Amino acid sequence: HLLCSVDSTLSDRELIKVLCRRLEMEPTESLINKAIRALENYRNSDIKLMENEARKVYREFPITYQKNDIKIKGRVDLLIEDKEGNTYICDFKTDRIRGKEDVLRRKVDKYKLQLWIYVKAFPQKNPTPSLFFTDIGKLEWVSLQNIDKNLDELTDSLVKAIRENKYQAIPGDWCKECIVKRECIYQQKL
Repeated sequence: HLLCSVDSTLSDRELIKVLCRRLEMEPTESLINKAIRALENYRNSDIKLMENEARKVYREFPITYQKNDIKIKGRVDLLIEDKEGNTYICDFKTDRIRGKEDVLRRKVDKYKLQLWIYVKAFPQKNPTPSLFFTDIGKLEWVSLQNIDKNLDELTDSLVKAIRENKYQAIPGDWCKECIVKRECIYQQKL
């Protein structure tokens, strides 16, 4: 999603190399090709069309979800307000899908908690959540109906497990993007 938010006079290849250096990543040929494909998928997507026609567009929009003493902070990749005042949340995902519908369904289910937290952070706007899979250039609208109670309990139990040191996280690069990193004991060790 970082690539999608940069307007540049550089070629796609040079832009990717610059961003890799900023992120302290090695700009391998494989990574560059994957990023170019993701950028092309984004430029030809419905989400890009929505951005172009939107009243307001926000990238990396900071959010806070709080329930009782539990506070979860994160950043919404893309927040769009259309001309009618409807609000949409889109989270970019780089997971490898390659046209497998069952894989796509599992990935959508995997990210429902994250989207649910984002939606709960905007109760007055009631945003419509979506995921954009850069690997296949597909925008997936995600229904969160009938899951409030289950996800509410899951969020509580996850934060409680982290606080009680009963959560067996596997620290890695993904920790930077984790929605509960502020509560995680492993974050302090990174």
